[in-house]
Amino acid sequence: MLANTAKRPFDSDDWLFEIKWDGYRAISIIEKGNAVIYSRNSKDISDDYRDIRDKLQQIKVECVLDGEIVYLGKNAKPDFSLLSRSKNTDSKNIIYYLFDILYLDGYQLTGLPLKKRKEILLSVIPDLDSVKISDHVVGKGKILFEAASKEELEGIMAKKMDSIYVLGRRTDDWLKIKNTSSEEFLVGGYKTSNISNRRISSLLLGKYSGKTKKLKYFGKVASGLEGGKNKDLYNRLISLKTSTDPFGGKVPKKGSIQWTVPEMIVEVEYSHKTGKGLLRHPSFKGVRNDRDPEEIIEETGKEMPGKKENGKSILKKVNIVNQDKIFWPQEGYTKKDLIDYYIDIRKFILPYILDRPQSLNRHPDGIEGKSFFQKDIEYELPGWMESRKISSGKDGKTNYLVCNGIESLIYMVNLGCIEINPWNSRVEDLQRPDVMVLDLDPKNVSFEEVIAVALKIKTLFDKVQIPAYPKTSGKRGLHIYIPLGARYEYKDVLDFSKLLVKIIHSKIPEKTSLVRNPDKRPDGIYLDYLQNRFGQTVAAPYSVRPVIHAPVSTPLEWSELKSGLQPQEHNISSVPKRLAVKGDLFRGVLDRSIDMLKIIQELGNYFNL
Repeated sequence: MLANTAKRPFDSDDWLFEIKWDGYRAISIIEKGNAVIYSRNSKDISDDYRDIRDKLQQIKVECVLDGEIVYLGKNAKPDFSLLSRSKNTDSKNIIYYLFDILYLDGYQLTGLPLKKRKEILLSVIPDLDSVKISDHVVGKGKILFEAASKEELEGIMAKKMDSIYVLGRRTDDWLKIKNTSSEEFLVGGYKTSNISNRRISSLLLGKYSGKTKKLKYFGKVASGLEGGKNKDLYNRLISLKTSTDPFGGKVPKKGSIQWTVPEMIVEVEYSHKTGKGLLRHPSFKGVRNDRDPEEIIEETGKEMPGKKENGKSILKKVNIVNQDKIFWPQEGYTKKDLIDYYIDIRKFILPYILDRPQSLNRHPDGIEGKSFFQKDIEYELPGWMESRKISSGKDGKTNYLVCNGIESLIYMVNLGCIEINPWNSRVEDLQRPDVMVLDLDPKNVSFEEVIAVALKIKTLFDKVQIPAYPKTSGKRGLHIYIPLGARYEYKDVLDFSKLLVKIIHSKIPEKTSLVRNPDKRPDGIYLDYLQNRFGQTVAAPYSVRPVIHAPVSTPLEWSELKSGLQPQEHNISSVPKRLAVKGDLFRGVLDRSIDMLKIIQELGNYFNL
């Protein structure tokens, strides 16, 4: 699990805070009395830290642990430069600080909230000399950051207490807040030196730009390259020499330059950056071997949870018209109220609609006016908007609008889109959906009947270990989402969903139906699996629906599915308050994935297929 960057410390009872250790991230696997330590880029580094490995082998349980290997130097402070030169030693200064546990004695723990994982970690790890559990505080980020700054430590980590563990992906549920400005860069070349015993005058630093994927120049570093480090760097860079400028001509050509293939990763401290992004007063800290070059991408800092951006700033690109138009006559909600809602909950809805083609369900005159669906964008969009032409299967192409941020979401609302209807797949891999959706569509039955069927489905899914996430449709039904992680193509997902609804119907035949035509369908709940076809859409999580009371398609906890629940209670007015308390209950949908073949085998075993 990887953290995003935050700009400043904050306090929140929903978060815990711990010291950010300046070392090597390491995952350790303890199995049958043996321990293996892996770096962040999956290299076996057990022999580099034999003392830690030996201590881990004293742990009596089988587990997977996450932590940071740190060298405690002068005044017991982490010293990365010493760590990078201390491999293959039994130095008592090297400590493995553990902060998470992912697996224990046959049980996968990544789906548990962080608070529970911390409790388990404390209960199973004994007190070992070179293996320690990293302490944390709850709620008091500012005080811990102040203490870390006073001790001249690198900074702190902020972690949401209810966050699940997301493998190999950055998430806003973990944030790093640095005291010192320190970053990792790729070496794209070096300037040669005329000084004896010093081959390298300075290293030329770069990162891949998130937009262009090209190597962006961040300046050079000369401080910290003295003595043996200079010779060592030169010897490492010999094999990476090239005649090609990886920066594309962006480096000022003063002095003799030797270009290198950008594969070496170094950590550099600096005071600040210039307006053009160049480092001021940089100092070399050390070489990093625990990351891969393609990971070194230019980052931007995240604002703190709850920090409000100026609505005018968000909307400066969108020419909003008719903001005072009444969209819900009975409640008096206007178009502006709808825009304000989406701005307020943007961090919750955007993960489910970004980079996805959109089917536009337009209600330009509100819920009582005429409405129409639009898929093909035949007019020129503003330059900051995106669209994608996708084959319609009839020797033609449809030009879909693609959501690329809050401005494009508000652009859709300005067109009269009350509800937001994204594809289940993203533009970078259109054939592989992130999720599978089962739509429970009732006919002449109460919502309590829908709840009863959903709970029976949950029981069936639990027996074959299918993770499932419910949300109200925003109207009379429920949607059940199953995470796929973009592993399977639509045709396979459709076949799998068809198998599931057949099994569900066979177990609940008196309450459910597989008849699609409403006129021929008996009363009950239609199990609609056809939403999993290529190009089909349903209302996104947190989308408002164009019906009376302005209800929202709202993610639920399974425990909330009980008698008395009414979909309309989750609406444009109540959902922002609910999110402030419960957060995003749907985040596991995009962070997890089922093993379809394994589940099919389980279905076969359990239901004798």
